[in-house]
Amino acid sequence: LDSLDSLGSLAFETLPPMPAQGQRHAVFRALCDHGHDGHQRGEVFQLAVGGHRGNGANAWTCDGPSQQAFQHRENTIKSMLAAVELGVTFLEFDVQVTRDGVCVIFHDNYVVAGDEMNPTSRTVADMEVEEFKGASPVNSVLAGGSDAEEIEGASDEEVVSGLQPRGVYPAHPVMRGSGGLLVAPKSAVGTLAGTSPESSSSTTTSKMLLRQHRNGVEASGGERSLQAWMVVDDEEFPTLLDVFERIPPHVAFDIEIKMATGDELVKTPDEKRRRMTDAILRTVEIASARARALGQPARPLLFSSFDPDICQDVKRRRLQDWVMFLTTGGTSYHADRRRMTIDAAIEVAALNGLEGIIVDSGALHLDRGAVDRARREGLKLMTYGVENDDVGWVLAQQSLGVHGVIVDDVAKMSMALLA
Repeated sequence: LDSLDSLGSLAFETLPPMPAQGQRHAVFRALCDHGHDGHQRGEVFQLAVGGHRGNGANAWTCDGPSQQAFQHRENTIKSMLAAVELGVTFLEFDVQVTRDGVCVIFHDNYVVAGDEMNPTSRTVADMEVEEFKGASPVNSVLAGGSDAEEIEGASDEEVVSGLQPRGVYPAHPVMRGSGGLLVAPKSAVGTLAGTSPESSSSTTTSKMLLRQHRNGVEASGGERSLQAWMVVDDEEFPTLLDVFERIPPHVAFDIEIKMATGDELVKTPDEKRRRMTDAILRTVEIASARARALGQPARPLLFSSFDPDICQDVKRRRLQDWVMFLTTGGTSYHADRRRMTIDAAIEVAALNGLEGIIVDSGALHLDRGAVDRARREGLKLMTYGVENDDVGWVLAQQSLGVHGVIVDDVAKMSMALLA
């Protein structure tokens, strides 16, 4: 990171003042500095806390009645801003690339719509950006063309020319439907099912957005976990440029490069990997150029991926930024042995000059010595997972020397760490 030795020593004193509520969480924003490399077990230092997909993932159980609506949809601007207000150190979110090369924020491998008995599934990579945005129950089509039109072939100077400071970070207007069906504008309707916008009436009810636990496979009718994905205060799916422009520049990002490939695939094909990294890094460069044109400070960035080759490629091209290798630590299967154990992840990170690893919190619970093993290789260790909503376990990780935690219950964790 620019002017930083780590995701720790962030020079927040050079950044614009935070809102009053954010000031109450100043300790929550401050990341541990490089000095904790000499940390001894039992010594407590400051912990970096990341908001998972913004203000927490929208998760529910397979059993029982349909889940109630979430306040905000995960991986949206409103969810991210809510987490910022609670004082998170950084925001974690998932980036995929549409068929026409636009970087968008979405976690699951498939966008699912329809009804529980007759769902339609499409991958983000198979959708044009307008189709992807049209799949959102709340949609406001971007004026002046898509990010694809804006980015393709544009230089930094062309992109930033004529740009005006925003000053505030507004949310898109909310459109509400009735009876569980949501209304979308003409240009956005029917695209998930493959119908053309021109053939739609001026106002049409869109298909209901669905979600299932098995996000790596197409949805099937009658799947127990397949439910309507309802939220109280919704907005459209954002692009990566949206996030850079509408989240205040002092907020650090953990950009997870989401590869929608099967667990049986030992190595991601080079062309698929390049397609993702080229689009994402180009978008980051454009966003950075825009920020410079507005006189904004450089945003602290961390890139992460479960794909070790993605991590190696990004680190080679972004020496100034943090890159960390995500690993389940063996809590789920993958054909690539590099993804199957914490020690294998440590080896990958050390060999490729990465800053560290991000480990499934449940795996670390079973192997607490991994923090010391990572430190001996000069690496930081952070964690993710549902176990990170347990205050006692997060405090134990802090004592072990874990550098940061990615959490879903941001409000509870902010209160616990500031108590």
